[in-house]
Amino acid sequence: MGTMSVVCPTFIGEFATPDVRGLLGSGFQLFATMGLLGVYVVGSTVEWRVLAGTCVSAPLLFGLATLFIQESPSFLLQKGRVSQAEKSLRWYRGSDYNVKAELETTKKNLQELQAGGKVGLRGLGRPYILRPLVVSLGLMFFQQLCGINAILFNANTVFQDNGSRMDRDASSVVVAATQVLGTLLASFVMDRVGRKVLLLLSSVVMTLALAALGAYSIIKEQDADFATSTLGWLPLVGLVTFIAAFALAFGPIPWLMMGELFPRDAREIAGSLASAFNWSLSFLVTLTFLPLQGTIGSAAVYWIFAGVCILSFIFCVSMVPETKGRTLEEITQMFSDSGKGRTQNAA
Repeated sequence: MGTMSVVCPTFIGEFATPDVRGLLGSGFQLFATMGLLGVYVVGSTVEWRVLAGTCVSAPLLFGLATLFIQESPSFLLQKGRVSQAEKSLRWYRGSDYNVKAELETTKKNLQELQAGGKVGLRGLGRPYILRPLVVSLGLMFFQQLCGINAILFNANTVFQDNGSRMDRDASSVVVAATQVLGTLLASFVMDRVGRKVLLLLSSVVMTLALAALGAYSIIKEQDADFATSTLGWLPLVGLVTFIAAFALAFGPIPWLMMGELFPRDAREIAGSLASAFNWSLSFLVTLTFLPLQGTIGSAAVYWIFAGVCILSFIFCVSMVPETKGRTLEEITQMFSDSGKGRTQNAA
């Protein structure tokens, strides 16, 4: 899965046109949430061995499907296989599309990048690579430190601790279904509204939802009967709101922008670094969530996550560029120009 989280966004970013790149790029997160929903539904009725056996079908189908798709035109050009790149691009664009101009533009950009040599770890400090890397790592940081996977992976425990009157398995299915619907909505509005607007909206709503969950936890500690009888609806509503807001932006956009931001000569190493950073944080947050709850209490944990969401809003306002409607070459040029401007100002 870690490998796929690098390859899929990068691959989609290379062949998708700017007008549908948001739709296709968010498909990675959309199908991930659909898989999570499927696991919740099946897992509520069967034991884990049967669940694992059922999940085997997904990678098998994926392996078969890859036999029928074309390699990335950009990758083929990078390897000097021009005729295959033309065939591949025509497969993605359709027989009526004039691929010559796009191939020439891509080839020219690749030649300019290759003239600078292959990018290694030391090359990540170049201005046109460093800034997109900081943006991508920042988005990955806030995607995980808002607590999403800790809450999803422990959904049953969260509902039990908060005293929700709904069946725990049913509550988990509702939360997972909300994530699917939220990501589906994001897929259709991302190329119209833009990435940055959705990220800012997501940060605000997640902050409010997590703050409400923290407040409920305090009320429950002081008066459990009042909390469960009068506010028993709040844990489910709060979590559904949090999940929906996350799915609208911080679920799909960090992966989408990972495939958009990096220049072609650094896409593999920078994308691998960003993905490894993401899953390392996911492991850390999931590992510490329950012990942290037991040590400082549920309310404090939710408020910490809410504080992270506030920081994510500040980060998105100040650091994240809008990539809607831009080609990958234009995005790379945007970072290159900003780097030159800073160098000239410093001089």
